[in-house]
Amino acid sequence: MKALFVLVPVGEASPGSSAAHDAGPEVSSQLRVRRYPRADDARHLLGLVRAGRDKVATRWRRGMVAAVLLGALLGAVTNGILSGVFDMFGGLGGLAVSLGAGLGAFLGAFTGAMAGTEVARDEVKALARHVQKGCVLEQWTCEQAAPLRWLWQRCEERQLHAAWVD
Repeated sequence: MKALFVLVPVGEASPGSSAAHDAGPEVSSQLRVRRYPRADDARHLLGLVRAGRDKVATRWRRGMVAAVLLGALLGAVTNGILSGVFDMFGGLGGLAVSLGAGLGAFLGAFTGAMAGTEVARDEVKALARHVQKGCVLEQWTCEQAAPLRWLWQRCEERQLHAAWVD
Protein backbone atom coordinates (compact mmCIF):
# COMPACT_ATOMS: atom_id res chain seq x y z
CA MET A 1 0.00 0.00 0.00
CA LYS A 2 1.37 3.38 -1.00
CA ALA A 3 0.82 6.38 1.24
CA LEU A 4 1.28 10.13 1.22
CA PHE A 5 1.53 12.01 4.51
CA VAL A 6 0.60 15.68 4.37
CA LEU A 7 1.05 18.20 7.17
CA VAL A 8 -1.79 20.72 6.95
CA PRO A 9 -1.21 23.98 8.89
CA VAL A 10 -3.92 25.80 10.82
CA GLY A 11 -6.32 27.67 8.55
CA GLU A 12 -5.37 25.72 5.42
CA ALA A 13 -7.84 23.50 3.64
CA SER A 14 -6.97 19.88 3.09
CA PRO A 15 -5.28 19.47 -0.30
CA GLY A 16 -7.04 16.19 -0.86
CA SER A 17 -10.62 17.30 -0.38
CA SER A 18 -10.68 19.56 -3.41
CA ALA A 19 -8.09 17.46 -5.24
CA ALA A 20 -10.18 14.30 -5.06
CA HIS A 21 -13.20 16.24 -6.30
CA ASP A 22 -11.23 17.86 -9.15
CA ALA A 23 -9.68 14.57 -10.26
CA GLY A 24 -12.98 12.85 -10.81
CA PRO A 25 -14.84 9.87 -9.35
CA GLU A 26 -12.21 7.30 -10.45
CA VAL A 27 -9.48 8.92 -8.36
CA SER A 28 -11.66 9.88 -5.41
CA SER A 29 -12.99 6.33 -5.06
CA GLN A 30 -9.43 4.94 -4.85
CA LEU A 31 -8.10 7.39 -2.24
CA ARG A 32 -8.54 6.79 1.47
CA VAL A 33 -7.74 9.40 4.09
CA ARG A 34 -6.98 9.26 7.78
CA ARG A 35 -6.79 12.53 9.70
CA TYR A 36 -5.00 12.64 13.01
CA PRO A 37 -6.12 15.09 15.70
CA ARG A 38 -4.53 18.54 15.87
CA ALA A 39 -1.01 18.46 17.28
CA ASP A 40 0.62 21.02 19.56
CA ASP A 41 4.22 20.15 18.71
CA ALA A 42 6.37 17.44 17.13
CA ARG A 43 6.38 15.25 20.20
CA HIS A 44 2.59 15.41 20.46
CA LEU A 45 2.20 14.47 16.79
CA LEU A 46 4.53 11.46 17.13
CA GLY A 47 2.57 10.38 20.21
CA LEU A 48 -0.70 10.57 18.25
CA VAL A 49 0.77 8.48 15.45
CA ARG A 50 2.13 5.88 17.87
CA ALA A 51 -1.15 5.70 19.80
CA GLY A 52 -3.05 5.18 16.56
CA ARG A 53 -1.11 1.94 15.90
CA ASP A 54 -1.58 2.48 12.19
CA LYS A 55 0.38 -0.07 10.16
CA VAL A 56 1.17 2.43 7.41
CA ALA A 57 2.45 5.19 9.71
CA THR A 58 4.36 3.06 12.22
CA ARG A 59 6.90 0.27 12.33
CA TRP A 60 7.01 -2.32 15.08
CA ARG A 61 9.40 -5.13 14.14
CA ARG A 62 12.59 -3.55 15.48
CA GLY A 63 11.05 -2.97 18.88
CA MET A 64 9.60 -6.47 19.07
CA VAL A 65 12.91 -8.07 18.13
CA ALA A 66 14.67 -5.95 20.75
CA ALA A 67 12.10 -6.92 23.40
CA VAL A 68 12.54 -10.64 22.65
CA LEU A 69 16.35 -10.46 22.62
CA LEU A 70 16.58 -8.38 25.79
CA GLY A 71 14.11 -10.69 27.53
CA ALA A 72 16.18 -13.74 26.53
CA LEU A 73 19.39 -12.09 27.72
CA LEU A 74 17.88 -11.06 31.04
CA GLY A 75 16.40 -14.53 31.60
CA ALA A 76 19.69 -16.26 30.77
CA VAL A 77 21.71 -13.99 33.06
CA THR A 78 19.21 -14.32 35.90
CA ASN A 79 19.12 -18.11 35.73
CA GLY A 80 22.89 -18.24 35.30
CA ILE A 81 23.36 -16.26 38.51
CA LEU A 82 20.78 -18.36 40.36
CA SER A 83 22.49 -21.55 39.16
CA GLY A 84 26.11 -20.49 39.72
CA VAL A 85 25.93 -18.41 42.89
CA PHE A 86 23.03 -20.01 44.74
CA ASP A 87 23.26 -23.55 43.24
CA MET A 88 19.52 -23.48 42.57
CA PHE A 89 19.40 -25.86 39.61
CA GLY A 90 21.44 -28.64 41.22
CA GLY A 91 24.58 -27.87 39.24
CA LEU A 92 22.84 -27.93 35.86
CA GLY A 93 24.02 -24.48 34.80
CA GLY A 94 23.70 -25.16 31.06
CA LEU A 95 20.11 -26.20 31.43
CA ALA A 96 19.38 -23.24 33.69
CA VAL A 97 20.78 -20.71 31.21
CA SER A 98 18.88 -22.17 28.22
CA LEU A 99 15.67 -22.41 30.26
CA GLY A 100 16.10 -18.80 31.36
CA ALA A 101 16.74 -17.65 27.79
CA GLY A 102 13.62 -19.39 26.51
CA LEU A 103 11.40 -18.16 29.30
CA GLY A 104 12.87 -14.65 29.06
CA ALA A 105 12.27 -14.53 25.29
CA PHE A 106 8.65 -15.51 25.82
CA LEU A 107 8.17 -12.88 28.52
CA GLY A 108 9.91 -10.27 26.38
CA ALA A 109 7.59 -11.03 23.44
CA PHE A 110 4.55 -10.93 25.70
CA THR A 111 5.60 -7.61 27.22
CA GLY A 112 6.34 -6.14 23.79
CA ALA A 113 2.96 -7.25 22.46
CA MET A 114 1.04 -5.88 25.44
CA ALA A 115 2.92 -2.59 25.78
CA GLY A 116 3.24 -1.97 22.04
CA THR A 117 6.50 -1.45 20.23
CA GLU A 118 5.23 0.90 17.53
CA VAL A 119 7.22 3.98 16.60
CA ALA A 120 6.57 6.46 13.83
CA ARG A 121 8.25 5.84 10.49
CA ASP A 122 11.24 7.97 9.57
CA GLU A 123 9.19 9.82 6.94
CA VAL A 124 6.64 10.84 9.57
CA LYS A 125 9.42 11.88 11.97
CA ALA A 126 10.84 14.14 9.25
CA LEU A 127 7.41 15.77 8.82
CA ALA A 128 7.09 16.22 12.59
CA ARG A 129 9.99 18.69 12.52
CA HIS A 130 7.73 21.14 10.67
CA VAL A 131 4.76 20.95 13.06
CA GLN A 132 3.30 24.17 14.37
CA LYS A 133 0.57 24.38 16.97
CA GLY A 134 -2.71 23.17 15.52
CA CYS A 135 -1.32 21.31 12.50
CA VAL A 136 -3.16 18.22 11.27
CA LEU A 137 -1.43 15.18 9.79
CA GLU A 138 -3.32 13.57 6.93
CA GLN A 139 -2.51 10.13 5.59
CA TRP A 140 -3.68 9.44 2.06
CA THR A 141 -3.44 5.82 0.94
CA CYS A 142 -4.07 4.10 -2.37
CA GLU A 143 -3.15 0.85 -4.09
CA GLN A 144 -1.89 2.69 -7.17
CA ALA A 145 0.71 5.43 -7.20
CA ALA A 146 -0.86 7.72 -9.85
CA PRO A 147 -3.55 9.33 -7.66
CA LEU A 148 -1.01 9.94 -4.89
CA ARG A 149 1.47 11.49 -7.31
CA TRP A 150 -1.26 13.81 -8.49
CA LEU A 151 -1.99 14.73 -4.87
CA TRP A 152 1.76 15.17 -4.24
CA GLN A 153 1.89 17.77 -7.04
CA ARG A 154 -1.02 19.64 -5.45
CA CYS A 155 0.90 19.72 -2.15
CA GLU A 156 4.00 21.08 -3.88
CA GLU A 157 1.94 23.79 -5.57
CA ARG A 158 0.57 24.87 -2.19
CA GLN A 159 4.01 24.48 -0.53
CA LEU A 160 2.77 21.98 2.04
CA HIS A 161 5.14 19.57 3.74
CA ALA A 162 4.52 16.05 2.49
CA ALA A 163 6.25 12.65 2.67
CA TRP A 164 5.89 9.60 0.45
CA VAL A 165 5.89 5.99 1.76
CA ASP A 166 5.97 2.97 -0.54
